[in-house]
Amino acid sequence: MNKTLWNTVSIQIPEEMVDITKTGKVTIKKTLTKTANISRSQKTPAIKFMPSEDNQIHILNKGKVWDIEDLRKRTDKARALMKKNANKNIFEPAVKKMNPILEGKIIKRARELSAKKAKKLKTHYQYMSTLDKFRGLENSVLTQANGNLEKQKELINKYSNKIKELKSLLDEFHPDRTESHIFLYEPEYTGPSGFSKRKGGRKI
Repeated sequence: MNKTLWNTVSIQIPEEMVDITKTGKVTIKKTLTKTANISRSQKTPAIKFMPSEDNQIHILNKGKVWDIEDLRKRTDKARALMKKNANKNIFEPAVKKMNPILEGKIIKRARELSAKKAKKLKTHYQYMSTLDKFRGLENSVLTQANGNLEKQKELINKYSNKIKELKSLLDEFHPDRTESHIFLYEPEYTGPSGFSKRKGGRKI
């Protein structure tokens, strides 16, 4: 049985190694002590030794080589991040910011809806103009339907939001009797189902 003779193995190792302290500081330390023993830092040796079963010398890992300045930049960044998040719960999900384009569209739509709610007819001219639009929409539906009741229902359903909006404006109008001109008479008529039945008598 062959065995290696004591004190005959010679291995060269780096004179210095880089170490990272508990606070994240990068330091350079001697690998060996003055008595040529393996140095220790934070209770760990600079080099790990373990027995081999085949009585041979093996280098299992040559170690990780770092550029010192690069390592210092990385550890400084990590320390700054750790300090910043010292009082934060890292497991708490961060609030996601809304897409600025989508946010702008939502704000614009909200303003449009708000403007519609606040919109009111203030003059006789505005009333008659709105009435013309209402009648124009009604005539468009009748023309497109061309006597087909099913088609007429589909069109009324398609334009239901516009019909409701115009009807609401017309119904909420209150003439200002202080105006000098005479308000035009509105004759009675019966529109198709879905359009309001407006009565004559809106005159001053």
